[in-house]
Amino acid sequence: MVGATNRGIVELQGMLQHAPNYAPAHAALADILADQGDQQAALEQYAAALAINPDEQVAHFNLAQLLTRMGQREGAIAQLKEVLRLDPRNATAHYNLANLLAESGREAEAISHYSAAARFDPHNARSQINLGNLFLKLGRTDDAIAAYTDALRMDPNAFKAHNNLAVILAGRGDLVHAAEHFREAARLKPDVPEVHNELAEVLDRQGLHEEALRQLAEAQRLRETGGP
Repeated sequence: MVGATNRGIVELQGMLQHAPNYAPAHAALADILADQGDQQAALEQYAAALAINPDEQVAHFNLAQLLTRMGQREGAIAQLKEVLRLDPRNATAHYNLANLLAESGREAEAISHYSAAARFDPHNARSQINLGNLFLKLGRTDDAIAAYTDALRMDPNAFKAHNNLAVILAGRGDLVHAAEHFREAARLKPDVPEVHNELAEVLDRQGLHEEALRQLAEAQRLRETGGP
């Protein structure tokens, strides 16, 4: 594998000697260098590719990935905005940009891009889950409920959506629906003791004490054994 990678570098470098203004070759070389961990050389090759062709969409996207790994959040944000300039319907770019904006405390922009990601990829629940998490952080619980509900329409087996929705509903006193979602969360990830604990509390508040005790016992067993 290493030999093949090195041959790829040599071949691309040879190509660039003959065609130094061929942007895809610079971008491909940057990808290989980034995979090898040679970040500075990769940055130089991405810069060369984009200087030749500022509309090299894949180079913008992969540069954003590299800058994210390097902790250069603002640079990554700028590159993802370039991707969206070229392809406004790119759901992955919207999603990655929303994550970076949320981390930067730019919640309004993040909400917009999570919504766009969900709109352009209606089968990927991650955008709605992260949108719900952001709404929850902002205290917008009605919006969080709507986002988690949408996530479950996209993916009925989304553990985080079930669990987080259950927590909100339990806090609102909707114990029946909270228990339903905690049960689904426990079915999807039976080895998470906290879910069994939360379900036990909801069941106990409903007066279902025996089932609550069974859930508490399961949570304790998981803590002691570390697994199913």
